[in-house]
Amino acid sequence: MHNQWLDLIPYYIAGTVSRSKAAALEQHLARCESCRQAVEEWRQVAGIVRGEAHSWAGQTPALGQDMRARLSQLWGPSANGHSRPVSAVIDQTQMIRPNPRRTATPQIGRLAIPVTLAAALMGVVMIGLLLLYITTREGESPQEQLSAGAGTGTLSFSVQTATPTRTPFLTPARTQSGLPTAQAVADLGIIPPRATATPPRFVPSVTPFRFLPTPTPIAPPTDYFIPTPTAIYDNAWGYDYLLITLEQVGSIPAGTRVRVSSTWYDGTQRWYSIASQGEQMFADARESQLAYAGLGPGPTPTPIPPLTILSFVADQATAQAGQWLTLSWNVTGVQFVKLMEYHQIAPPYSTVLQDNLPAVSSLTVNVPMPDSYANTDSRSYQLIGVDYYGHELVGAFENGGIITLPLACPFSYFFGSTPNSCPEYPMPDQGAGSFQPFEGGFMIGMPTAGGTNVYVMYTDGSWISMVASNSQPDVIETPPDGRYQPFGAFGMTWNSSDVRARLGWATATVSNYTYLSQSEARNFHTEKTAIKFYLSLPDGRAIYVNPLTMVSPEYGTWTYQ
Repeated sequence: MHNQWLDLIPYYIAGTVSRSKAAALEQHLARCESCRQAVEEWRQVAGIVRGEAHSWAGQTPALGQDMRARLSQLWGPSANGHSRPVSAVIDQTQMIRPNPRRTATPQIGRLAIPVTLAAALMGVVMIGLLLLYITTREGESPQEQLSAGAGTGTLSFSVQTATPTRTPFLTPARTQSGLPTAQAVADLGIIPPRATATPPRFVPSVTPFRFLPTPTPIAPPTDYFIPTPTAIYDNAWGYDYLLITLEQVGSIPAGTRVRVSSTWYDGTQRWYSIASQGEQMFADARESQLAYAGLGPGPTPTPIPPLTILSFVADQATAQAGQWLTLSWNVTGVQFVKLMEYHQIAPPYSTVLQDNLPAVSSLTVNVPMPDSYANTDSRSYQLIGVDYYGHELVGAFENGGIITLPLACPFSYFFGSTPNSCPEYPMPDQGAGSFQPFEGGFMIGMPTAGGTNVYVMYTDGSWISMVASNSQPDVIETPPDGRYQPFGAFGMTWNSSDVRARLGWATATVSNYTYLSQSEARNFHTEKTAIKFYLSLPDGRAIYVNPLTMVSPEYGTWTYQ
């Protein structure tokens, strides 16, 4: 940091630093003895430079008094008490000495700085004197400029009073052409050609290249093209079936679309590893056994019969979940077939059971067991045939390509099996229940979060349900002998005039038991109403509860199982 203050001192003496930097430097000088000594040294250098400048100005011809006056103005004191830099106005442009580059100067080289800067200042002063000289003498005539220095010497001169005239610029005459004239051509020893009335027209001629044979026109393609044994099917490699067999190759019949998977040369001929369309048959073929499909005449392939599903059957009339089922088929005009598990509701979600199966064959499949619930009551299977050209015959009900088998119930009820019905889930629901018989039926209670769900089952086969609670007090009445008044949730339900009139008095007190309930799978019946379910009784019997509608499932019919 001290070296930076030393570098700033010359500009401070010259008066070229800003006010803020000058104030900062003066604060530093107040506490730095070495920097104050450097300031004194630079002031001495500045005084020497000014004295030399005034001395040179006094010796300059005809510029003594004027130059001294200008130097007095230029070197007047600045705001900080030091001399200002030299400046001159030339053609309204102020020339000021640029700021010198700041470089860190070591303390030991401080004595070398005054000599260098003094020389720089002297150079600047000389340039300023020269500029002032030119500016001062700019408005004087040559006579005044020379007479101004009569005190130092005598000069003789003469002034040319005549006005100089301009030398005319000769414009060369334009010519019709930049070519040399006939005389110039003759001077060069060139004999020009004789002129003719009509210049000859240049007609280019074409000479046939004798090394290229004349091409032979190619006949338009029709069906197949039989190549020579030297042909190489480089562009037939890959997954596109671009070639066709011209004869039986291994197990691949003539006229089969094939692709090339690899090739090799045995020293005599080239061989190709080929695969039939559908990747069912593979063989190695010679070049003479192959051709590009659709490029020229060739042998007539073996006629391919149309795709026809002759038969598609199963060995069982009903599919059993978890059991095995054998499907058999006979299809003509195909290269292979695909066996699908057909999704009746959403056909795009059908799944492939196995691909690349022979046209006449069979396959044994397992009928899956439902993962969690019985979601269907049938199983459908679809057959798809693919010919040699990749065309598919999609199986449908009309062409015998889809068969549907009824599915036996995969689960059992808690009381056993029943015809034409199937539980939706393999295990029943169970919970704490209550039961009370009445003269005209019985009540079953199932606790819920909002109270007790009470089922009122009438002896005429109808039923209703409602949610009751024990929050209301029971009305005490005196029943006949051998009869009982219901209380709690049953009592609240019984207090309804319609229920009391149809049920009558209870014939026994309330008994608690663990009930079992199992819903019927909707897909196993055609009547799309609310979910039917089976409910157990304390004596082990089960009742079949059938809601009438899905809109009002709180009443319907019931029967004993």
